[in-house]
Amino acid sequence: MLFSAVISAYLAVIVSAETPRRRTLGQLANGTWLENILVRPNRAILATQLYREPNIWTVKTPNSRNTSLELVTSLPSGNAAVSITRVHNIGGLESYVVLGGNFSDVEHPIPGHFTAYTLQFFDDEVKLRRIAALGPSSITANGITSSDAHPGVVFIADSLAGVIGRLDVFSGRFEQGLWSYEELRAPPCCWTGVNVLKIYQSHLYWTNSDLTAVYKVPITASGKPVPNAVPQLVADLSKIVTSAVDNLVIDRRGNIYTTTSSDNTVIFSDAKTGESKIVAGGLEDVAQEALTALAIGGEWPGKILLYATTSGGLGRPITNMTEGAKILAITLKTGL
Repeated sequence: MLFSAVISAYLAVIVSAETPRRRTLGQLANGTWLENILVRPNRAILATQLYREPNIWTVKTPNSRNTSLELVTSLPSGNAAVSITRVHNIGGLESYVVLGGNFSDVEHPIPGHFTAYTLQFFDDEVKLRRIAALGPSSITANGITSSDAHPGVVFIADSLAGVIGRLDVFSGRFEQGLWSYEELRAPPCCWTGVNVLKIYQSHLYWTNSDLTAVYKVPITASGKPVPNAVPQLVADLSKIVTSAVDNLVIDRRGNIYTTTSSDNTVIFSDAKTGESKIVAGGLEDVAQEALTALAIGGEWPGKILLYATTSGGLGRPITNMTEGAKILAITLKTGL
């Protein structure tokens, strides 16, 4: 999610890439914003709706010819479902943690209005339970991640505060700002810092939106900061991004795919060399207008399937036209 009141000046030169295979799996009405996405163990997709209503949607069979978005549930308070991550099964049920909040408009969160919930599946039934309010110190809870190595714990990014917190799913205890490195904060010119989080090989990864970069830092076995650890720059995207970076996913080899909401692009970063390039989209690519998040749908030799959510261009419309938020299937060649 990019909370930026000032969109970068439009560039006449259009950044483009080799055209990938793309397919729309489902779309909402105009004026909507889908924010986060993941794939369930049964291969169904879950996506959160940031704008207008705090809904959670699914595409049950994304590989079938006829697909659509179906409503799973709505959060009981607030007007936004922000992000979602899977956690270890609770009570034997497939379980997730969802963040909800309140927004005065699509780009302006209301500080102190964020709450975490568990979402559980029992066959076709859904259970939703409040874990905890994140409290007044939470300016804008944004990215969320978890790991099998840290059961019962989720990590939450606060983009405007420029910190990462730790939530105990069972006790509801939220420790805001356990990670507070300079690399989490926005540069002086801007206000969106750490955005999306992922865990890979005992490291916590994040995008810093307005620094247009990806960083990582080691974490302890208990899911706490490693004393005196220094964040490492993984990918500097400043030369190929015209606005800011948003979401990221990490493939089996450690390569990174990031999205740019205002640029409408997917960027590939090689884990070994750190080299990066645009692999899908461009400034006027209406097929993937305003990408907000990615999930990996499958990996094969030389090919990867990504599922992506969009905001329909609400932040920076292409030729002043918006569309309903949607979920895309994007098939790409891997490598540089």
